[in-house]
Formats: sequence, structure tokens, C-alpha cells
Amino acid sequence: MNDALASKVIVGKCPDMITQMDPTTTEMIIPNNSCNERASRYFDLNSFMLLEKVEIGNDCFSEVYRFVINGMPNLKSVVIGKNSFTQNKDDCGDNPHRSFAITNCPSLKIITIGQYSFSDYSGEFVIQNCNMLKHLTIGSIDHDSSNFHDANFILEGRNRAWVSYIDLISLQSIEIGKKAFNNCVTLTLKSSCC
Repeated sequence: MNDALASKVIVGKCPDMITQMDPTTTEMIIPNNSCNERASRYFDLNSFMLLEKVEIGNDCFSEVYRFVINGMPNLKSVVIGKNSFTQNKDDCGDNPHRSFAITNCPSLKIITIGQYSFSDYSGEFVIQNCNMLKHLTIGSIDHDSSNFHDANFILEGRNRAWVSYIDLISLQSIEIGKKAFNNCVTLTLKSSCC
């Protein structure tokens, strides 16, 4: 891949394009209706340590069971459109084998997840050691969203909890859409920061 493309990559075919991306890529854009092949069961960008921005369109990655972003020191934003990472478009489901984790991304400031994305993820939901996170938006407060419909939602500082947690040191806003975490049994907001 030439240097002009290394800074920004628009992924057209998955998973081949992702595995062939230049490791110096700083911006990844995945267009609508992409990466729905059955071979794409695991979403992991840990090989791309220089990524600053991940933008995923609508209706992408329907077959992914595990979403993981870990140890990306330059990542500043993750934006995911509607109906991505779900097999239940415009609806909800309950699959405890589907899980979500964003961890150890010290520069991450924004996470935005559109309506119905991750709507059938009822396994682990983790955001941890993202100390610069300022804005977390999951779904729409004006419309049914059903994100993580049957998952627990625990926002917690550095103390490890059993299910889900997040560091709250810089957090300025949390927006949770209608019916997101709808069947949540545990909701905890806690920070270990002074």
C-alpha cells in the first residue's frame, strides 16, 4: 500500500482488506453494508497501533461475535452507525456469546454507537482504562435503539467488576438511547478517581 493511502483507508472488502491494511494507517472508514461475511466473527484492530479514528457505517459486521479494541494509544474516536454488529436489524436479541470491549485506549475521547447496533449482544460490555473518554453515546434518546438490550451496564473506575466497567475520570456526557440496556439487571456508575 502506498504512503498516500496509509493515512486513511476506506475498507471495501472484509476481512481481506483489514488484514492487508498498512500498520501505519491512522484513519479507517468502513462504508455501509460492509463486512457481513460469515468469516468475520472477531473484530480486532490491535495490529493498527497508529489508528486515530475508526468509523463504521450502517449495517456492517452482522456476523461478528466479539468486538475488541485494546491497547491503542492514539485512538481518539470510534463511531459506529445503525444496525451494525447485530443479526437482529431494527430489533433486539439475547446472545450471551456476543461481547464488546474497548480497553486501554488512553487518548480515546468519543464513542458513538447508532441505533440497534449491538442489539443482540448480551455478553460482557467493557470500557476500561480509557481515561480521556469525554462523550459516550449509545443509541438515540428520541427513538428506540435497543443497543446491548439484554446486557448489564456498569460504569466503574479502576476497580474490576465482574461484568462491565468504565473509567470515569474525564467523562462529561453519557447518552443512552431508548431501550438500550433495556433488560439490564445491574446499573452502576462509579469512579475510583479523586
